[in-house]
Amino acid sequence: MVHRKRPNKTFSESDLLHLNLIAKTIARGIEHASTDEVSMTDGWSQGLIVSDKNAELQYACPMAEKLLALASSRSFGTKKEDVQQLQSFNGIQTLIDTIIRQNKNKPQESDPTLTISNAWGNFQIKGFLLQKKLGVNQPLIGINIRWQEPFVLTLFHRIKMLNLTPRQETVGLLYAAGDPYQVIAEKLGLSLYTIKDHIKNISTRLNIGSRADLIQLILCVNGSNKIQSH
Repeated sequence: MVHRKRPNKTFSESDLLHLNLIAKTIARGIEHASTDEVSMTDGWSQGLIVSDKNAELQYACPMAEKLLALASSRSFGTKKEDVQQLQSFNGIQTLIDTIIRQNKNKPQESDPTLTISNAWGNFQIKGFLLQKKLGVNQPLIGINIRWQEPFVLTLFHRIKMLNLTPRQETVGLLYAAGDPYQVIAEKLGLSLYTIKDHIKNISTRLNIGSRADLIQLILCVNGSNKIQSH
């Protein structure tokens, strides 16, 4: 977030200002994600896991390991350790037992699903029985873990692509997250006039006319095509 030359031992005033804006933006995301109802985005990240019948990991791709760590963290700031056993997730053994029991009688009609929700978003864990090959005696379970992140985190990640100034990014993020002008002013310690001026400049720079336009531009894959060069 801040690029500095190796010999630099202290942060410049510009660095400190930039870091302060970043800290406020992250704090806003944490505050929003800790509420009872959190809006989610439609985009999913996913990874593949292989487990034995006792819910002990046998294989996991790098993305799956990351998502397991996030799913096991109850809140922001908690230490995310490597998850070696899936038993820490309530309901995982029941999920695995159901997969094995279903396949003893007939092919599985639908993949059993376990849903986990925490401050990081929603996680779906779906399992299926893997076919035995090369004399493997113990059944192995394939598990697909998918992550749906909170809306405000998606905004935070993608607003960086719009080439706004650090201050415009902060104001734009709060604006896109749904905060009224006065609330944004209070959170950033700025006047209402200054916030309106920032949003006007953002709208002009991005060639948009409303809050909905800004959200669409941030989330749209090809939204950068609308950005004007200055």
